[in-house]
Amino acid sequence: MKPIMRKKWGIVIVMSLILMLMSLTLIIGCSDSDDTTQPSEEVEKPQETEDAEPSEPSNTPDEAVDAYLDKEGMDESKVELTEKLSEEDPTWAIYTGTDDVGDSLTIILHVEDGEWTVVEAGSSFPEWPPDIPGAPDDLFE
Repeated sequence: MKPIMRKKWGIVIVMSLILMLMSLTLIIGCSDSDDTTQPSEEVEKPQETEDAEPSEPSNTPDEAVDAYLDKEGMDESKVELTEKLSEEDPTWAIYTGTDDVGDSLTIILHVEDGEWTVVEAGSSFPEWPPDIPGAPDDLFE
């Protein structure tokens, strides 16, 4: 082999060794970490049972409706709504009545991700009851 080729191979070998040492340092450094969330340690999760009560939502249906009315720019003092909670599934509610200009208004709410959320709202629906996946039948009676 020519002397130049030996130098190139020597550089390649030295660089490979340096990369291997750096990799080992990273691996060893990670395993010596005091981090308590290492995969080798199991974190005990609370067992969910069918009898367990769902946690309370972080807001009320009234608060979700108020936020919706504010977002839509409606004058809450002129809106008249009646609330009905589902007896089949208490995570669903419907508000019916009139908006701030006297038109009919229906607001359908559901608890999603731990809070009451407006899932559908309007002054008229093309079909009644509206086709909302998971909504209990008693909500629309």
